[in-house]
Amino acid sequence: MHTRSGRAPARHRACRVQYRLAYCEACAEKIRGEHVVLQDQPGYVIKMRAKPGTSDKLFELASGGMQKSGASDPFIICREDDDPDVLWCIEVFKSDEAKDAYENGPLADELRDEILDLLAEPPMRIPVHPYSAS
Repeated sequence: MHTRSGRAPARHRACRVQYRLAYCEACAEKIRGEHVVLQDQPGYVIKMRAKPGTSDKLFELASGGMQKSGASDPFIICREDDDPDVLWCIEVFKSDEAKDAYENGPLADELRDEILDLLAEPPMRIPVHPYSAS
Protein backbone atom coordinates (compact mmCIF):
# COMPACT_ATOMS: atom_id res chain seq x y z
CA MET A 1 0.00 0.00 0.00
CA HIS A 2 1.19 3.47 -0.81
CA THR A 3 -0.92 5.59 1.51
CA ARG A 4 -2.46 5.31 4.94
CA SER A 5 -5.88 4.98 3.31
CA GLY A 6 -4.65 1.97 1.32
CA ARG A 7 -5.25 3.59 -2.09
CA ALA A 8 -2.40 3.96 -4.54
CA PRO A 9 -2.38 7.63 -5.57
CA ALA A 10 -2.02 8.76 -9.17
CA ARG A 11 1.57 8.45 -10.44
CA HIS A 12 2.63 7.01 -7.08
CA ARG A 13 2.78 10.46 -5.52
CA ALA A 14 3.18 9.13 -1.96
CA CYS A 15 6.31 7.18 -2.77
CA ARG A 16 7.70 9.92 -5.05
CA VAL A 17 8.87 7.63 -7.83
CA GLN A 18 8.79 10.46 -10.33
CA TYR A 19 11.35 12.36 -8.23
CA ARG A 20 13.75 9.40 -7.74
CA LEU A 21 13.27 9.59 -3.97
CA ALA A 22 12.37 6.97 -1.37
CA TYR A 23 9.65 4.63 -2.57
CA CYS A 24 8.17 1.25 -1.83
CA GLU A 25 9.64 -1.97 -3.27
CA ALA A 26 6.53 -2.63 -5.41
CA CYS A 27 7.12 0.61 -7.28
CA ALA A 28 10.84 -0.09 -7.52
CA GLU A 29 10.13 -3.36 -9.32
CA LYS A 30 7.74 -1.64 -11.70
CA ILE A 31 10.20 1.07 -12.77
CA ARG A 32 13.50 -0.84 -12.83
CA GLY A 33 14.91 -0.68 -16.32
CA GLU A 34 12.88 2.41 -17.20
CA HIS A 35 14.57 4.96 -14.93
CA VAL A 36 17.70 5.26 -12.85
CA VAL A 37 16.66 4.32 -9.34
CA LEU A 38 18.40 6.46 -6.72
CA GLN A 39 18.84 3.57 -4.31
CA ASP A 40 20.68 1.56 -6.99
CA GLN A 41 23.27 4.29 -7.58
CA PRO A 42 26.66 3.72 -5.92
CA GLY A 43 28.28 6.54 -4.02
CA TYR A 44 30.86 7.61 -1.48
CA VAL A 45 31.04 9.79 1.58
CA ILE A 46 34.57 11.19 1.66
CA LYS A 47 36.42 13.19 4.30
CA MET A 48 39.67 14.93 3.50
CA ARG A 49 41.76 17.16 5.77
CA ALA A 50 44.01 19.65 3.96
CA LYS A 51 47.46 20.65 5.13
CA PRO A 52 47.43 24.16 6.63
CA GLY A 53 47.23 26.78 3.90
CA THR A 54 46.12 24.36 1.16
CA SER A 55 42.39 23.98 1.81
CA ASP A 56 41.26 26.43 -0.88
CA LYS A 57 43.29 24.51 -3.49
CA LEU A 58 41.83 21.21 -2.24
CA PHE A 59 38.26 22.50 -2.50
CA GLU A 60 38.98 23.93 -5.96
CA LEU A 61 40.44 20.65 -7.26
CA ALA A 62 37.70 18.49 -5.75
CA SER A 63 34.87 20.70 -7.02
CA GLY A 64 36.39 21.14 -10.47
CA GLY A 65 37.09 17.44 -10.83
CA MET A 66 33.56 16.46 -9.88
CA GLN A 67 32.08 18.95 -12.34
CA LYS A 68 34.47 17.97 -15.12
CA SER A 69 33.94 14.23 -14.73
CA GLY A 70 30.16 14.37 -14.99
CA ALA A 71 30.07 10.89 -13.41
CA SER A 72 28.32 11.92 -10.19
CA ASP A 73 24.70 12.96 -10.05
CA PRO A 74 24.45 14.58 -7.58
CA PHE A 75 27.53 15.55 -5.60
CA ILE A 76 27.84 17.87 -2.62
CA ILE A 77 31.09 19.29 -1.29
CA CYS A 78 30.98 20.82 2.18
CA ARG A 79 33.45 22.70 4.36
CA GLU A 80 33.33 21.81 8.04
CA ASP A 81 32.23 24.81 10.16
CA ASP A 82 34.59 24.15 13.07
CA ASP A 83 37.59 23.17 10.93
CA PRO A 84 37.76 24.89 7.52
CA ASP A 85 40.60 22.58 6.43
CA VAL A 86 38.16 19.63 6.38
CA LEU A 87 36.27 18.79 3.18
CA TRP A 88 33.31 16.42 3.15
CA CYS A 89 32.13 15.12 -0.20
CA ILE A 90 28.96 13.16 -0.86
CA GLU A 91 28.96 11.79 -4.37
CA VAL A 92 26.38 9.60 -6.05
CA PHE A 93 27.34 8.08 -9.37
CA LYS A 94 24.84 7.67 -12.19
CA SER A 95 25.61 3.93 -12.37
CA ASP A 96 28.19 1.29 -11.48
CA GLU A 97 29.58 1.74 -14.98
CA ALA A 98 29.95 5.52 -14.54
CA LYS A 99 31.72 4.96 -11.20
CA ASP A 100 34.10 2.40 -12.70
CA ALA A 101 34.79 4.58 -15.75
CA TYR A 102 35.61 7.57 -13.53
CA GLU A 103 37.78 5.61 -11.09
CA ASN A 104 39.75 3.99 -13.92
CA GLY A 105 39.92 7.05 -16.16
CA PRO A 106 42.70 9.57 -16.71
CA LEU A 107 40.99 12.40 -14.79
CA ALA A 108 40.95 10.40 -11.55
CA ASP A 109 44.62 9.51 -11.99
CA GLU A 110 45.50 13.14 -12.68
CA LEU A 111 43.60 14.50 -9.68
CA ARG A 112 44.49 11.72 -7.24
CA ASP A 113 48.18 12.60 -6.96
CA GLU A 114 47.58 16.34 -6.84
CA ILE A 115 44.90 15.98 -4.16
CA LEU A 116 46.89 13.51 -2.06
CA ASP A 117 49.81 15.98 -1.98
CA LEU A 118 47.51 18.52 -0.29
CA LEU A 119 46.28 16.21 2.48
CA ALA A 120 47.46 16.27 6.10
CA GLU A 121 46.25 12.68 6.63
CA PRO A 122 44.90 9.80 4.53
CA PRO A 123 41.37 10.43 3.25
CA MET A 124 38.39 8.56 4.63
CA ARG A 125 36.15 7.05 1.93
CA ILE A 126 33.01 5.09 2.78
CA PRO A 127 31.08 3.30 0.00
CA VAL A 128 27.34 4.03 0.26
CA HIS A 129 24.05 3.75 -1.61
CA PRO A 130 21.53 6.56 -1.09
CA TYR A 131 18.31 5.79 0.72
CA SER A 132 16.39 8.99 -0.03
CA ALA A 133 16.91 12.62 -1.03
CA SER A 134 14.92 15.76 -1.66
